[in-house]
Amino acid sequence: MTNKLHFPDDTIQQITAHCDSQTLSNLMRVSRKCYNIASPVLFRELVLTKQNARNVFFGLATTPYDARIIKIKPKSKIMAFNVYVSRWLDHWLDRWVGPDIENRYVITYPQADTDEEDEEVNEKDFKSSYQIHSYPTIRSHTRKSKLLTFVRHLTIESIPTRLVSQDLKNCIRLAISSGSQHVPLKNVKTLILKSQAIYDLAVWSSNDEKNQLIHSSTLIHSSTHL
Repeated sequence: MTNKLHFPDDTIQQITAHCDSQTLSNLMRVSRKCYNIASPVLFRELVLTKQNARNVFFGLATTPYDARIIKIKPKSKIMAFNVYVSRWLDHWLDRWVGPDIENRYVITYPQADTDEEDEEVNEKDFKSSYQIHSYPTIRSHTRKSKLLTFVRHLTIESIPTRLVSQDLKNCIRLAISSGSQHVPLKNVKTLILKSQAIYDLAVWSSNDEKNQLIHSSTLIHSSTHL
């Protein structure tokens, strides 16, 4: 029989106070006690980039794949409402009767359609994570949501992709609307935007204004022919 060595909590806390991020990540895999002590330290300061964002938020609920690629331009409010209801039903049916759906956790309410993508989507990679693997799960979503509540100091070096940002926004909305105690990033006290992030936001804002102008011009042109 193997004897287990138990360290007091204060000893583990002293160790975690002087560890780098990789060591803290390894400690979280040792035991539940180490996980509970090391995780708040590891996630206290978070640096977010376009490159690491997907891994940082990996485990949170995701938007169904179909909602990401369907592009519809409703011609009336009635059509928009019908599209809304239809997609809402499709997503719920997919969630409850799809393959291995009992383990998968996705955001099922419809998302706003976009006329243009601001990034290239690796369809093969995304489909494999959503359609084949039963991940994320309710447990993974709850676990990662709780970890993200430990963040106190958030530095954004570059803006995450639209898909990652959309998932995070929807997860936060879902948590708030459901009254969850684990709202991602709710305890952030310090937010720092690096120059690249500010530039990314400026580009996004400019593109959004252009899309709004194009959409308005299309509506005006359509109304003149009614």
